[in-house]
Amino acid sequence: MSSFEAWIGDCHLRQTDDAEYRCQVAVWACDYTSFHATLLAHIERLGYSIFWLEEVLPASQYLSRNSAQYRQIGTLAKAVHPGHTVELGPIRDIAVNSSVRSESFLVVEEIEDIEPLDGQRGVWPVKFVPDVLLEPLFGQPEPTEFEITHYGSAEAVPPMKTYAILDAAKFQFGLSEFEECDMPFRCLFKGDAAEELKDAAPYLFELEQNKPFTRRLFTHIPDMSELMTTVHLWHKEPGIYIRSRLDFDVLWRHFRKFTRIQGAKGNWFLWRFWEGRNLIDYLTLTEKDDPSKAYNLFIKGGAMMVSSFYVLSPHGSSKILVNKTPDIKNADASIADVNVLEFLALKASVRKFLENYLELEGKPKSGKEYAAKMEQALTIAGRYYKLGFKSSYHIGSLVYWSAALDGDFETPEIKEISEDLRSPVSDRFVMMAREIKRLHGSKVRNYRGRRNRALSA
Repeated sequence: MSSFEAWIGDCHLRQTDDAEYRCQVAVWACDYTSFHATLLAHIERLGYSIFWLEEVLPASQYLSRNSAQYRQIGTLAKAVHPGHTVELGPIRDIAVNSSVRSESFLVVEEIEDIEPLDGQRGVWPVKFVPDVLLEPLFGQPEPTEFEITHYGSAEAVPPMKTYAILDAAKFQFGLSEFEECDMPFRCLFKGDAAEELKDAAPYLFELEQNKPFTRRLFTHIPDMSELMTTVHLWHKEPGIYIRSRLDFDVLWRHFRKFTRIQGAKGNWFLWRFWEGRNLIDYLTLTEKDDPSKAYNLFIKGGAMMVSSFYVLSPHGSSKILVNKTPDIKNADASIADVNVLEFLALKASVRKFLENYLELEGKPKSGKEYAAKMEQALTIAGRYYKLGFKSSYHIGSLVYWSAALDGDFETPEIKEISEDLRSPVSDRFVMMAREIKRLHGSKVRNYRGRRNRALSA
């Protein structure tokens, strides 16, 4: 068993008011598991919970990777010992990267009491949109001061239009279900990608209120098969809804720039911002660190591209808007925060793998136990991701091991194997899997999926 020493980690913490913070921390520990347990017990007394952990390493290894931080890390490491097991560095509010919270320009408002339309048998005239959504989605709000200034006068401000970005993969028959919608629509992909992925691509629609296709989007008939999207779609959460004063072609060009984002190393991310949960997570995380990259979806070159987004779901609905318009005229609409996209891609994959595992085991996919397993799996997957384990097969298996063994699978041998960066990732993973099998036998299983598929944002 490893001896106790000072370990260092980068922590993302969450407080009871959902505010998020960062700090470096030193813990007197012998491995990752004891680091996590000791830190958790300490911060819970202070009103925090662990949201995310990065680079949890013995102090000597941490310093070898972050030599520029020698002074502050050395001070933290020297502060911990058997009688004082946790030392927190300065806690910074993520919203402004300092200890003082600034006003947020991004507003996320919950929309309550949405009841989807039913089959409306014997009802005339039929409704096309639930009453509670009629004004938000199809009303004509008064122009804002920003819009009046931009267009020159209140009379020159164009009417507010309603758009949606819908995922063809959510429709039983894909693209063919759009062809009779009698409304403008266009794929956000171009060229070969648009043709090859036509039944699984995002499409921009200009919605009209009194159309049968619009009614389907807001209809759910519980007695009917969930697959029959030619009749009802509410339960499928097919996309996001947008209010904008811009014409269709202008908005299409704006959103196209966000479908693929290039990372610093030249790699490309497919950003599925048309998935509601993904959009909200991205905007709220990014606005706290680099607001300009959150506002790029709303504003370009000083012009308001989007007045508001609507994420509508049986599990909770939200309106997202910019409360005030900061001076971000130089924001580049092609830039998104790649670090956040990478984190969200990993988070989405971990959630998918964990829910798959729990379904196989007949265990609940909600509640406190699920939340604890999700936090544990995400922390472990995040650490191994940084060590090169990035394929779906690797991440899926790590999540399965974490769920089966409550996160306690990291023996000194496995840690040594995983951190040997001289060996290829595939070789390290095979050796880790063999060690897991030797120690735990049939108690654990590997993820049985495509071995070489990479994660996408």
